[in-house]
Amino acid sequence: MGKLTGVDCYQGKGADAIQPDPYSNTLTLDQCEAVCDQDSSCEGIIRKSSDGQGSGICYKRRNIVLGNCVKDPEWNLHKKPGSGGSSSTTVKPPITSSIKPV
Repeated sequence: MGKLTGVDCYQGKGADAIQPDPYSNTLTLDQCEAVCDQDSSCEGIIRKSSDGQGSGICYKRRNIVLGNCVKDPEWNLHKKPGSGGSSSTTVKPPITSSIKPV
């Protein structure tokens, strides 16, 4: 999966949650990615940055629209290669934000 650091996507902000939400509080990054890979509707996962590769929270997401996600250094989006929902998705525009880095 492709890691996008500091990106959070959730209901109303660039993605739809797949229930249960969160999927787990105790999965490693590899386990969380594997769960998403086994779900054809799952386009990516959200993980806490601080969890790294270890055990932690795992949110499964679908209908990801990167331009509508939010920048948040506490979270990382791990996106399936080639995922993007509808057939109208070709190349995603880069994420733009009016938030300036501190």
